[in-house]
Amino acid sequence: MSIIDSTTLAKFYQCTENAPLSCRKPSETTDKISGAKFCLECGFPTTLPVSTELRGSLGTYRIDKLLRSQGIGRLYSGIQTSSGQSVVIKEYLLPKQCFNAVEAQQRRIALSQVTQGNLTTPKSREFRLVTPSDTIADPSSDRVYLIFPGEIAALPTLKQVLTERAFSASRVRQTLNQILQSLHFLHTQPSKSLSQTTATAHGNLGLDSIVVSDNGYVYVCDLASWEQLFAPIPPQITLPQQAL
Repeated sequence: MSIIDSTTLAKFYQCTENAPLSCRKPSETTDKISGAKFCLECGFPTTLPVSTELRGSLGTYRIDKLLRSQGIGRLYSGIQTSSGQSVVIKEYLLPKQCFNAVEAQQRRIALSQVTQGNLTTPKSREFRLVTPSDTIADPSSDRVYLIFPGEIAALPTLKQVLTERAFSASRVRQTLNQILQSLHFLHTQPSKSLSQTTATAHGNLGLDSIVVSDNGYVYVCDLASWEQLFAPIPPQITLPQQAL
């Protein structure tokens, strides 16, 4: 199991912070220049401005604010405009420096299948998994999005929590038990996302792909089945045949 992160992106850009996803300069460019698409300093895609609207298959979503970078993408808070319900939007990037046109389209198609063939278990029965409800993958855009209902996807990661306070031995056991329960559930559910015959595996489990609520519940997120698509390295999963 490999942990997917954004370190390889730094090899494609002359970012002064050596971390283009979390660097403040793309956001500063957005604030200074209306409509700017790329960082003035290194050319990395800028963050989305507040009030940007994104149209998915289940509705339109409006950006409220940038939350943080996480894994190989960025997290934003937002709302579904028709219902006013809170959502978390994860933005993935397909810059030309990292992906050619064919590779980018392969990943758009594969991402669309994440929600089309998501876990067959109803959402209400998912066992502390953070899974998307909608996908936005415009073939004319170098940005794609997963939409997560509610606010769970924006909870602090286990890494963030551990930097603020140490866990007692009992809390460690409780956390590990919850993670193992979620993984057991995940591995026993059939998935149509990537294969009709194999069970879904997390494939990207780490301190940054686990989020923790105030009441101590632990949720696993950022599964490799979609996260790995946007790391600028050959993906280890099989892309859909029609995308090749």
